[in-house]
Amino acid sequence: MTQIKYIQDKYNSTKRIIWMDEQWKNDKFQNFLKSVEQHLTKEKSFRNKRNQLFLINANENLGIPKDIIIKKFKLLRFYDRFRLRFQKSKAVRSLEIGIALFELGIKTPKPIALVEMRNSLHKILSSFYITEFEKYDYTLKKIIKDKNHPFHKKIHTFLPRIAQDIKKMHDTGIIHNDLHVGNILIKNLSSNPGFYYIDLNRGRIKKKLSINKRLKDIARLRLNKDEQEVFLKNYDPIFSEKLLNELIKYRNQRRRFIRFKKGFRKLFK
Repeated sequence: MTQIKYIQDKYNSTKRIIWMDEQWKNDKFQNFLKSVEQHLTKEKSFRNKRNQLFLINANENLGIPKDIIIKKFKLLRFYDRFRLRFQKSKAVRSLEIGIALFELGIKTPKPIALVEMRNSLHKILSSFYITEFEKYDYTLKKIIKDKNHPFHKKIHTFLPRIAQDIKKMHDTGIIHNDLHVGNILIKNLSSNPGFYYIDLNRGRIKKKLSINKRLKDIARLRLNKDEQEVFLKNYDPIFSEKLLNELIKYRNQRRRFIRFKKGFRKLFK
């Protein structure tokens, strides 16, 4: 894995780290990154849920030659604010997984920058992960859920390639940990489809992944039994039948956990 080198600035009682892709290094862009939060006050986010997403158009004055996406991580829960004092932030994990996927030849929006501020007690004050913008056709979720979608019948042709991508990740020790069908973007559907994996901040890189960890990762994909069979035959042709039985168990466990979590949350509404 590539060693990530950060530019570090210390001033007052805070520390700022900045990372930039070599192809994006220029003084204008670095200045933009140093005041990225100020710039975003003038922009409207197109998604504002657990985290905020901003689309910034190419701007020569800011050293931005093409459209970019800025993901601003929110730390709303006390648990996250506390544990991330001692652990890598979501932005850093996104960057590490993004670079690792790029090195494997697996598609993800190209990581181009990271900006993070921490105080003297290592509390995260702000955290941003920045990638090139990838214009895509649909998410895999959109195609799977809509049975009338013009590409719905092609799902069985998409799954082998997705299975091969995920097998490649797992064999290299990369676990996505948020592998939902909504986190797989599909581009160039009409000609040569490309599959892009996003929301990498829960990902981890291990020396080796057990079968259980692999199946738990795959179990997040909401596929029906036929789709699971196609997926696993391409993920592991030799042991696909055995893996299918285990995967069904993990999917059922996950459904029970999600129902429990929803019920638990309702108690506090």
